[in-house]
Amino acid sequence: MYPDQFRYSYIFSDARYAFRTQDFSGETGASLLKCEPFQQIHECDALIFLKQVHGTNGVAIGSRDEAKRFTVFSTHADYAMTHVPRVALGVITADCVPLLFYDSRNRVVAAAHGGWRGTVAGIGGIVIDHMKREYGTHPADLEVRIGPSAGPCCYEVGDEVLVHVRRYSWGHQVISGRIFDLPGFHHRYLSECGVLQGKIQMEDHCCTICNKAYCSVRRQSGTLDRQFSLVMLSR
Repeated sequence: MYPDQFRYSYIFSDARYAFRTQDFSGETGASLLKCEPFQQIHECDALIFLKQVHGTNGVAIGSRDEAKRFTVFSTHADYAMTHVPRVALGVITADCVPLLFYDSRNRVVAAAHGGWRGTVAGIGGIVIDHMKREYGTHPADLEVRIGPSAGPCCYEVGDEVLVHVRRYSWGHQVISGRIFDLPGFHHRYLSECGVLQGKIQMEDHCCTICNKAYCSVRRQSGTLDRQFSLVMLSR
């Protein structure tokens, strides 16, 4: 994982570490760390993954013991958050957007999965609102990293997506014909929610559809392979 001044650590993996969720049925947040491809994650006590359902519900992990007992890929939700150090929160993607949050004032992290349904429903803002209620987070204290996903070069969508994007006053700015700028939507939406422009990081983003280093449902005709993204408080 990549430490950010030892405050928190994060990683956006690629297809070299691809896996299928059904291979880990019954594993817990502690036991999953002994499984490939997660053995390279060090200084971590538990690893949390959810059963992502393209929605906007999430969970808060309140203790290290809870995290260690947590049954991975079973809880239906699309984001998790915690104030507990050494608990890594993960999302899996293969064209959807991974969003990693860090509250520098209250020392809280969150990880969210942004499929198109969650995206247009405002999952970024929903995570921030939950962090406000749970931990007192203020958007100006957040750093958010937008990871690899379908990009504005390749992501063609249908009317069922476009109609929702156009409901935003600025939606036309992230649409070109039928091409939807998925990461650009999140960048603009997070800014509208109060996250400072300079704290929305996109240097880790690239298009998973045209970059063969990543798993892509679009390019690989519905593959079940997924890459993972993680965020963790370092101490």
